[in-house]
Amino acid sequence: MRVAKRAAVLGLAAALALSSAAPAFASFAGDTQGGSAYQSWKSANWTAENAADSGRLAIAPGKTETDLNFAWYAQQKGVPAVRIATSREGLAAATPIRGTATAIDRQNVAGVRYLASNKVEVEGIIAPNTLYYYSYTDDVEAAAPVWSEPATYRSHGFDSFEVLYVGDPQVGASGSAGQGTADDANIAVDTYNWDKTLRYARANEGKNASFMLVAGDQIDYSSADTAEKRAIRESEYAGYLYPEALKGLPMATTIGNHESYGDDYSLHYNTPNAEDGLGATASGSDYYFSYGDVLFIVLNSNNRNTAEHRQLMQKAVESHPDAKWRIAMFHHDIYGSGEPHASVDGANLRILFAPLMDQFNIDVCLTGHDHSYARTYQILDGKVVDYDESTGSIADPQGTLYMSAGSASGSKFYNLNTPKQYFVAERNNENKPTFSVIKMGGNRFSISTYDYEGNQYAQPFTIVKNADEESLTNLISQAREKEAGDYTEGSYAALQQAADEAVALLDTREDPGAEALAQAYDKNIQGDNSADPLNYYGYAQGMYQAAADGALNIKATTLKAGFSTLLDKTLHRQQNTTVSAADLSARYVALTRALDGLALRADADALQAEIARAEAALEAAEEGEHAGQYPAGSKATLQAAVEAARAVFGDQLASSGELTAATETLRAAVQAFADGQRTENAIPPSPDQGGGQTPDADPPEAGQPNTGDPSGAALLPLAGLSALALAGTGACLAKRRRTR
Repeated sequence: MRVAKRAAVLGLAAALALSSAAPAFASFAGDTQGGSAYQSWKSANWTAENAADSGRLAIAPGKTETDLNFAWYAQQKGVPAVRIATSREGLAAATPIRGTATAIDRQNVAGVRYLASNKVEVEGIIAPNTLYYYSYTDDVEAAAPVWSEPATYRSHGFDSFEVLYVGDPQVGASGSAGQGTADDANIAVDTYNWDKTLRYARANEGKNASFMLVAGDQIDYSSADTAEKRAIRESEYAGYLYPEALKGLPMATTIGNHESYGDDYSLHYNTPNAEDGLGATASGSDYYFSYGDVLFIVLNSNNRNTAEHRQLMQKAVESHPDAKWRIAMFHHDIYGSGEPHASVDGANLRILFAPLMDQFNIDVCLTGHDHSYARTYQILDGKVVDYDESTGSIADPQGTLYMSAGSASGSKFYNLNTPKQYFVAERNNENKPTFSVIKMGGNRFSISTYDYEGNQYAQPFTIVKNADEESLTNLISQAREKEAGDYTEGSYAALQQAADEAVALLDTREDPGAEALAQAYDKNIQGDNSADPLNYYGYAQGMYQAAADGALNIKATTLKAGFSTLLDKTLHRQQNTTVSAADLSARYVALTRALDGLALRADADALQAEIARAEAALEAAEEGEHAGQYPAGSKATLQAAVEAARAVFGDQLASSGELTAATETLRAAVQAFADGQRTENAIPPSPDQGGGQTPDADPPEAGQPNTGDPSGAALLPLAGLSALALAGTGACLAKRRRTR
């Protein structure tokens, strides 16, 4: 009975996956297949040898801009190596850079078998604006190593640079014909269009790209990890890695839902900083790299363990704390506008990934998945921040810009979500392959999107960053983390009031749904988990399913209302979805001032102690002309300093800086007062005063000045004054201590 039930569950999951993958229309691929240009290319280029070559090289960015990572398959296991030089002639003399070979056993549909996944890291070699030649070998320790034909890579600037950004080539998804056969038209058609997109981009708008960002679903076949299915996926890799442009274009990829089964993704790509395996599924894990003053963080959104993603992101930020820009990329479009994913699995995963973007001050989040282009407004905690975008540019915004790429191969397209969501600034699903060019330089991020023939597909957009500010949500978190007992009552109350006002503006709430999803997720289950509110692909299941709502395009596989406060705010409820930039700025300034104005209770206590010391000094001192006394007006001067310090101490909103400054000022006044104590008589005694002694007075002890004061009260030296002040401090504090 349990077996039958399990089979039924898996069958439902498969049906959901297939239904969600069904394109709304596939005319582009069909038109391609019937065209003479495709037929000519297929006859001349898509030979049996090319269609069977799953082992082609994939270059990736390394840890920094001076590094490159290489990966390829080999039919025999050896010691892989790469040679790199600034001239073709210099390759022979270049020292081979050795890598590692992982034993595998992979075979594609054509029957070509691979026994090694080779990876080499070239570190600290790449310089800006330089042409490099490279070649690689499967076994540098062979008696006569066989080196590949030299290929070239041209680096560009590190301070200012360009990047290609594409989504969902999904080679093999066009539904043409012959899936799983040596003459798979799905793969052939998609390879042709993928190659055409890259050839145009590299010859035109994207010719200066330093590398390419690919937002997942590089290939299509996503079924269970069996030998037969792996063979189809390996044949799809032959198509994806076919374009000649990839020999000189490093690519940072992410794991799509169609790569999530099996480990072939991790074998074909050599991703940097992935050694901890954080955010991992069978296919691979999170990673990051830096290029110039930009930090790129790539997450595996098939993994719903937010603690691991957070750990990776924290490590990434710490690796480049001075990065001016932070750009994240993962597959699922959590703020996309395509049908069917935007209001289903994309929305469900929003609960987990959007708070991470806020927490780590991500400037731009790049996604794919929906095969439809979309650009959002700036989003912070689910709220649109209403900046003026009329010029196509905004400056110093709060929140994150979310992008969803269309399909770079045209293998399939989806309809747009109905209705258009409040957070979408621009969208397009015209049935053409697309690519975007991102330009980074100093304080500017700009993105322009084109179809594969160079026509503008969307309006260009630019973000200018003159300041590097913390997000308002993080300021709220900082305020909530403060302990009342550590601060003066007034400054702490002012801080919490400012935080309350910011929370009210953003409608920020604790989200138990996010924690529930993260806790229920088990990455060891390669399939549906009945204890998880979401199935393997991110669709709501069982009691967590929503009531369908056609007006908002909410499906049964959307998580139900009430499960997540963020999902309620951004999908189910959709009330007060926008905040003005002016209101947000006002709350930001108020909260920043309140944080800066926090006063440590210890600083208030220090000022109170200094006031007590000054008052004790005043009480013990006597003005006069004799040694041990103080010049006329000295006490008034110190009294004024005490009153000024009392005014700061009595200010409930005085900051630690103001309290400390007042303490130091008063301490200096006390010291100046002490330094003014007379050490000798100001006017020598007249002869008729008999040396200043009264007739019946005892003579002064040896070495004691004659002050004319038989009590000796005026003889207190500075040390005695300080001791007296300290002695009086406890009593004074007891009288004046207050709760602040």
